[in-house]
Amino acid sequence: MERLTTIHKAYGGSLHKQPSPGFSILEMVVVVAVLGILASLTIPSFLEFIKSAKIDQAKADLNGAIADCLQSARQFPNSADTTVVPDESLSGPLNAGYRIASGKNKCVDFMLEPSNPSESFLFPIGFMVREGKVTKIAIPARDRSSENACKSWGTCGVPQELQAEWDRVAKIEADKKACNDSFYSFLNSGSKGQKNVWDEASNSCSRAQWVLDGTRYTTKEAYEVAFTAKVGKECLAELSRYASNNPPNGRYTNQNCDIDTYFLNGINLETSDSVIYQAKSLEYTQQQCAASEASWISGGGNGAFSPPSGIDCQAKWKCGAQIYTDEASYKSSSCGAPPPAPPAPAPTCRIMTRRGCILWR
Repeated sequence: MERLTTIHKAYGGSLHKQPSPGFSILEMVVVVAVLGILASLTIPSFLEFIKSAKIDQAKADLNGAIADCLQSARQFPNSADTTVVPDESLSGPLNAGYRIASGKNKCVDFMLEPSNPSESFLFPIGFMVREGKVTKIAIPARDRSSENACKSWGTCGVPQELQAEWDRVAKIEADKKACNDSFYSFLNSGSKGQKNVWDEASNSCSRAQWVLDGTRYTTKEAYEVAFTAKVGKECLAELSRYASNNPPNGRYTNQNCDIDTYFLNGINLETSDSVIYQAKSLEYTQQQCAASEASWISGGGNGAFSPPSGIDCQAKWKCGAQIYTDEASYKSSSCGAPPPAPPAPAPTCRIMTRRGCILWR
């Protein structure tokens, strides 16, 4: 009995346990605040980890695309500017926050950009394959947290000098493609005569080739041999007669002899390409104008420049050692001013008397 009394007193005079009062509001606030702090520290890091994985996926797929582009460049050396990187080879980044940038889907210039324009962690990333060499490019994001991933890819940011060099190389590639496309179009069109192709040594469209019936000749001598065999001596004689008759300019065709060529001042340019004729014609005009102008400048006299007959040269005027390119400036000079009016003639007497002249003229 005493033992029960002792237990009774220990529980405040009751044998039943009192209910727990629970957590106070202050305790709950503290717990929520601690959880919020932990979340603010861990969630951004977790999101950055996810986005870093997307960048790594993009790099891996881009490396695969680079390998495909290099293989294509070895098989088809001039195809880098036309080879398109297929979407199937980039399914990873395209499903992970990236898309192919507009107009940049070829081996010569390929770029992925974040699908969300306001993205601050993911950054544009790509590559260029030119002349069998790979340049990896990345543009840093606004968030510096991804800067190391940007730098580890390759060129992170484009210096002005490097961009200028890329632009120069891109222009050469474009000019080369235009030159060679024009040549092969000329070759396959059934045209004949001279047509230039790209010269790798000078990086210009200046290496002369000759075409006859879809066949390409690298020397003029070989072309003339083939041309002679085709048209025969009689047609060559006809061509010679035409050239000697009032030195012709322009296009000459003879269906019977299968002749289609341009003449310039009686010289057979041996091409049916109007672009070459226009370039040669301009060059001839400039030479004639320069020679005539030099003779005019060294000669005496002032006034307007008189170009050779049939040659369209720039109008010029000379006053001593000064050359003017517009008439108004020349007229304002001492040479261009109008000469003074001649003095009025002295009066003469028509009827003279003893007292003097009574009628003047």
